[in-house]
Amino acid sequence: MVIVNWNTRRYLELCLRALRAARRDGFTFGDICIVDNASSDGSREFIAEQQDCKAIYNESNRGFAAACNQGAGRVTGDLILFLNPDVQVGLDSVAEAAGYISSAGNENVGIVGVQLRDESGCVQRSCARFPTASGLLGLALHLDRVISVLVKPHFMVEWDHESTREVDQVMGAFFMVRRTVFGQLRGFDERFFVYYEDLDFALRASQCGWKSVFLANGAAMHIGGGASRQAPGRRVYYGLCSRTAYARKHFGAGVAALVTSAALTVELLFRLGRELLRNKGRGIAQILSAYVDFALQAVVLRRSV
Repeated sequence: MVIVNWNTRRYLELCLRALRAARRDGFTFGDICIVDNASSDGSREFIAEQQDCKAIYNESNRGFAAACNQGAGRVTGDLILFLNPDVQVGLDSVAEAAGYISSAGNENVGIVGVQLRDESGCVQRSCARFPTASGLLGLALHLDRVISVLVKPHFMVEWDHESTREVDQVMGAFFMVRRTVFGQLRGFDERFFVYYEDLDFALRASQCGWKSVFLANGAAMHIGGGASRQAPGRRVYYGLCSRTAYARKHFGAGVAALVTSAALTVELLFRLGRELLRNKGRGIAQILSAYVDFALQAVVLRRSV
């Protein structure tokens, strides 16, 4: 089990408490490895006190994908559960997922996720579909909000997530993977600092014949944005960078350039307008800073090609 932490000590404590209370019969729980990405909120001292956990302390924030790969190298077992610190598993969450993926007849299931609920108990629409090239461009243009019949949203918001089924991608907040699959794919692609690394992993797994399955039972609570809400501007920036990286990797430089152009024009204007309407412009400076940094990064990447 791998937990990546960045300044989420208060969530991490609750996460570990829930894990320790979870049902363990029928399978071996295995190691817990916490990878701390240079936190400054007392996380390091707290992690050092957890005698039942292995720990990796990074001197700088290496990003989510890289930290997950680090942690996976330190844990044992046939299954690896990547768990966000802002997730509190239910009594049966881990057991249900491990039991399903290990059951006879599910040998081609490589990734399993469980139903996630917010703090009020509402089911989150956590599963996503693999985007097409036109779909990525449509999302950047926010066409999914205007003509959703033609441009489907990234997340499967039209489905209530109350049934177990095969999906394109389960959210990385609770992401159980066969070790054989993780080894075959050589882990997460570290070019994704944060965001889209789970989508990219699921796509590569699917291309190799592995299925991703969402389990409606064994629900866990997911607060959401435990780390990223501390730096909303950087969240926007990394989301833009990772989406463009995904477009470039899977659809080529031309599509990536179109997605970048759409982001820096239509999407930027949409975000600024929404911020004005919802929050009276309080977050405009952070949004502009994120898009300026993204534009500069796009220039650097273009010159390096």
